[in-house]
Amino acid sequence: MRSGSVQILALVLLLLAGSTVAEGAVNVVAFEGAGLSETPGVPGGTPLGVGAALAQGDTVVIGTGSTLTLEFDDGSQIDVVGPARFVLSLVSSYARTIDLLEGTIERAVIGDITTGIRTPGGPFLALRNSTGRATVTPLAGDQVQAVFELLEGSDAKVGREGGTAYSIDIGQPESFVSSLTPASGGEGSTSGEGGEYKVGPHTIEVDPEGGFLVEPQPDGGLKITSTVPEGEFGMVTIDGKTRIFMARGETVQFSGAGMVVGTTGIVHVTSDLAVEPSQNFDDPVGDPADSSFTGFKKD
Repeated sequence: MRSGSVQILALVLLLLAGSTVAEGAVNVVAFEGAGLSETPGVPGGTPLGVGAALAQGDTVVIGTGSTLTLEFDDGSQIDVVGPARFVLSLVSSYARTIDLLEGTIERAVIGDITTGIRTPGGPFLALRNSTGRATVTPLAGDQVQAVFELLEGSDAKVGREGGTAYSIDIGQPESFVSSLTPASGGEGSTSGEGGEYKVGPHTIEVDPEGGFLVEPQPDGGLKITSTVPEGEFGMVTIDGKTRIFMARGETVQFSGAGMVVGTTGIVHVTSDLAVEPSQNFDDPVGDPADSSFTGFKKD
């Protein structure tokens, strides 16, 4: 099943799954305070410091009063103010996604490579050749507020996953309130069981004949681990259009917005998704659950 199972497409944004895309460097160029980076599959965390190199998939946490500046290989920079937590979900030569889970990106100075800042519940800010700001603030109950602002430039859009994106102007902040309802079926399933889970706007189906462990995550997302026998593959389907084939021990993790934030499985896309006209259809597949920020329909 693994051979010939990967259909090559170009999605413009988000985490790479299965194949590899050329990843750019992410370096810590300024840091004061306390913080660490966490790499998927690696126990514990690594203390942050100037000169540290981060990679796609890393989660970064900084404490109250801490400040952090990251620089990408094209010179784009983000300045983060703590307390904050974010994930470098996609770092490639054609697009980037930063999942800001809490806190503030005080300034995101972005060059030619489109960069999306996504927040819990699905609201996002997409920047290119512009400078923006994003803040995530907890509200009462399970709600959070995301506020996006364009500071410089003109190529910026905001929206919510599954909805319409639109341009914003300097000096006109946009606010979104999201309810972080846990995924349905959040008690999880045991090995050998399957089912359907609603995560954000996406429907996740676990092959009832495959063996999987489904674990709810604190942000309302899911972590799915294959427990099929050695030499076999189980299947996870996203919105009935995208399939992820997973051997024993392989995983896929979804954020509370239903976005893939990590996978070691093989992705097979069976639907047409929105892409930039400039993108080459021979590029490796990106996030199977997202039609991307720069792939949205333009105004």
